[in-house]
Amino acid sequence: MQRFGGNEKLVGRALEDPRDKAILATKFGITHTQGPKGDPAFIKKSVDASLFNLGVDYIDLMQAF
Repeated sequence: MQRFGGNEKLVGRALEDPRDKAILATKFGITHTQGPKGDPAFIKKSVDASLFNLGVDYIDLMQAF
């Protein structure tokens, strides 16, 4: 989950029409204030935020870092 999701929103706008022709990947994991996060609730929150920011129904690859 990007801080405030700015980059994901830009990518989402660029992929509005060709979404089915692209493999979409994003990431979650480290927050600058809280350190590494890997618990299921944080992962779900990150995925939900990315789906919203990207404006898509699914993400092909969600990476933990």
